Amino acid sequence: MSLTDKEIMDGVLAEFSNLAAIPRKSNHEEAVSNFLKERALSFGCKVIQDEKFNLIIDKEAAKGCEDWPRVIVQGHMDMVCVAAEGVEYDPLTSPIKIINDGEFLRADGTSLGADDGIGVAAAMYLLQQDFNHGPIRAIFTVDEEQGMTGAKELDSKYLLDAKYLINCDSEAFDMLTLSSAGSVNIDAERRVTWHKPEHRSAYKFVVKDLHGGHSGEAINCGYANAVKVIAQAINSITKKTEIELASITSLKARNVIPSEAEFVFTSPLSNVKVFDVVVAKITDYLKAAYGNVEKNFT
Repeated sequence: MSLTDKEIMDGVLAEFSNLAAIPRKSNHEEAVSNFLKERALSFGCKVIQDEKFNLIIDKEAAKGCEDWPRVIVQGHMDMVCVAAEGVEYDPLTSPIKIINDGEFLRADGTSLGADDGIGVAAAMYLLQQDFNHGPIRAIFTVDEEQGMTGAKELDSKYLLDAKYLINCDSEAFDMLTLSSAGSVNIDAERRVTWHKPEHRSAYKFVVKDLHGGHSGEAINCGYANAVKVIAQAINSITKKTEIELASITSLKARNVIPSEAEFVFTSPLSNVKVFDVVVAKITDYLKAAYGNVEKNFT
């Protein structure tokens, strides 16, 4: 029996709703891995869960299709966990609250987790369907967002007996991408020594309400990086006066283009109007350099 597009989409979204109820921050995927394992077992698949909580799920070929090549569909279980300012959200315990307006899904004040929840949901839906197919293997890895440790430590034997692998971590259902991608993580540390401030006047400089976005999917969109913006502000201020830097903060995930950042400093200058010039300069710079894409910044 053939299914309509709506029936297929409803089935995939039902699987996605299951995932949204389970917190799955990178390096904390045990609960979602256990859930997917039990669910796959419930509809007759064979499941292996390795020490990293990666899942290898096998669906036997349909009758008469046993000689067809094995196809792997692959996705990752973890998600980027980000919440809007003021939203109570614990990425280790809080479920995602989905809002469906009839056209789009979004989350109530947090990231949605469609990267890669929708890919995992589509694969889980596929494993339940009855159609002519060769052996299908679903591989769900952990920690894609931060370090790829799940993929790096996956035993290669689960890949070598398949002819095709389809990575279900793209942006559109109707598009196949043939390419490879990579990333580099750099961790820098510097020992900080603290002392009592010499200057009595303290100030906070904040840039916020930039667009932000995923550093992989949106890196070519021309969005401003809030950390770079405050670095420019610090450079501008130190040309006018000596400062003591108290803090720099940008509380976002490492693979997110920062949409907000702030720094606190002390200065011998007690007249805030001196710094209004810097605020105006940074504002003009953002309008000139990013005005086509950054329309709501503060």
